[in-house]
Amino acid sequence: KSAERMQTLITDLLAYSRLSAQVKPEKTDLNEVLQEVLSDFDYLIESKSATIKTNELPTVDSIPSQLRQVFQNLIGNALKFSGTENKPEIEITSEIIVDKSIDSPTSPEGKFCRITVKDNGIGFDEKYLDRIFIIFQSLNDRQTYEGTGIGLAIAKKIIDKHNGLITAKSEVGKGASFIIVLPLKYESK
Repeated sequence: KSAERMQTLITDLLAYSRLSAQVKPEKTDLNEVLQEVLSDFDYLIESKSATIKTNELPTVDSIPSQLRQVFQNLIGNALKFSGTENKPEIEITSEIIVDKSIDSPTSPEGKFCRITVKDNGIGFDEKYLDRIFIIFQSLNDRQTYEGTGIGLAIAKKIIDKHNGLITAKSEVGKGASFIIVLPLKYESK
């Protein structure tokens, strides 16, 4: 088991370090990215009797493989930390917003989108919010939940590279919402 853990850790670390390479963004239909991720989780979704609800996601300029990894990490966590009480319910919604801020008002003419991945799982105390996006700061008991505590750090690094924002809102026992803000069009810095 520990050899397996080590392998996962190495894979995750490599993924983290590779993010510094320069790759050219391309037009990406996020609906397609999301469908790929959900089909990867088919077995887990079925075995946990999870319900997944999504609305229409936008097309953005991105590095698709990286955003796919963000969705993988967020949806994977939502399934993993679903707790034992309820069947997992995961809702992925998107809206077009005016500016690059988490609480930006919506507008059809906006240049950013806000994507929320909401679950009904075990949640966490928001006082730890800063820690969850730092490498190796996994909040949960390692024995209970597998994982290297690096998934959210990777997600944050990817979103930063896309000139976006990521945060979360949660309460213990009341599920969590991860909120991402991304520019629709890529502008080189």
